[in-house]
Amino acid sequence: GTDAEKLEFAFKMYDLDGNGFISREELLKIVESFYKMVGPLFSFSGRRYDSPKQLVDDLFDNLDTDKDGRITLEEYKTGALSYPEIVQSLHMFN
Repeated sequence: GTDAEKLEFAFKMYDLDGNGFISREELLKIVESFYKMVGPLFSFSGRRYDSPKQLVDDLFDNLDTDKDGRITLEEYKTGALSYPEIVQSLHMFN
């Protein structure tokens, strides 16, 4: 699929309850899973984070543009383009 289709697919994976939004809690569950796999080696966008919550807070600061406490599909698609890791991870869905 296209990058847009892949972003929609990834968004649906992060939207654990299927309500059309990614909540801080949903994203924290996903990031905590990554931390369990790679531990203190985890970095994102060239920055090392000391905790899953720290990364989630940073992502929400950047992706939740209307600051309503949830990330919409459009916010995710727009914001993902500013994070090379998100775009690169889409290629595993080829």
